[in-house]
Amino acid sequence: MEDALTIKRDKIIEIVKQEGPLLPMIIMKGLEIDSTYAGAMMSEMVSSNMLKITNVKKGGSPFYYLDGQEEKLEALIENLNEKDQQTSQLLKKKGVLRDKDLSPLQRVSLRQIKDYAKEVQVKRDNEVDLFWRWYLLEESKVKGLITEYLQTKPIREVKPMEKPVEEPSLRKNVHEEKGLAKEEFHEEREEIPVQEEKQAPLVEPKPLVDNTRDPLGSFFVDNGIEVLQQDIIKKGKELNYLVGLDTRIGKNLFFLKYRNKKKISEADLSLALHEAKNLPLIFVTNGSLTKKAKEMMNKEFRGMMFKQI
Repeated sequence: MEDALTIKRDKIIEIVKQEGPLLPMIIMKGLEIDSTYAGAMMSEMVSSNMLKITNVKKGGSPFYYLDGQEEKLEALIENLNEKDQQTSQLLKKKGVLRDKDLSPLQRVSLRQIKDYAKEVQVKRDNEVDLFWRWYLLEESKVKGLITEYLQTKPIREVKPMEKPVEEPSLRKNVHEEKGLAKEEFHEEREEIPVQEEKQAPLVEPKPLVDNTRDPLGSFFVDNGIEVLQQDIIKKGKELNYLVGLDTRIGKNLFFLKYRNKKKISEADLSLALHEAKNLPLIFVTNGSLTKKAKEMMNKEFRGMMFKQI
């Protein structure tokens, strides 16, 4: 039995080596075995690092590839949505992007295109400056681009880190920075000290919601929700938000839908999930759920957070 499994694994590797990255259905055709069995075998090979799997999908299915085939992933960008394709091309052109200098939508996009955008953290005394690098860019070039971006002396020394640094709070993007001292370049548990950078003070923008008057604004304040973007669908009736919320693992991005409506149906919930795309959803309303919607919340919509205010 073990010999048969080894033969099948070797066959998978040979198929992917010749034509990868490949969709699972194409690999299964070459194996001529039951799809469920083949799928389980490929998952086991991913767990044991014999195969790699992409975050980008086609028709809901990821691609399988081997070490050394990373350059071929660039051809899969066409499977991303238009927004993520634009972000990928921008990152490829620039080499590195500073998270705090990007729009909220670009930040969301970079967190979605995990095959092409890799985190690079520059550590200061008490905070972290997050950058993103093009996945194929050489480490020496990354250091040079970030050094040039920060207008500091070249990075000199690499020191291992015992623990990864948490991503900085998005709220700090609009705070005044009086100076950067002894910065450290960090990527995949590495720190590199860099010199001081001075920046002009930034002006705190006006909040997108008035938390002193309406219940929704009070809801944001009471729950520590940071509004990054607001989209008015129907004034006073329906609004979409991109928000930041502190969790146990750090600051996370959420899609928040607000509906001023007495009864929220399963169709309302389904539409909101579609709008949220890959982001976790918070549905806020001053109304209540219909009987059918309540049933759906315990089934299809279990991952949704529903809040009545």
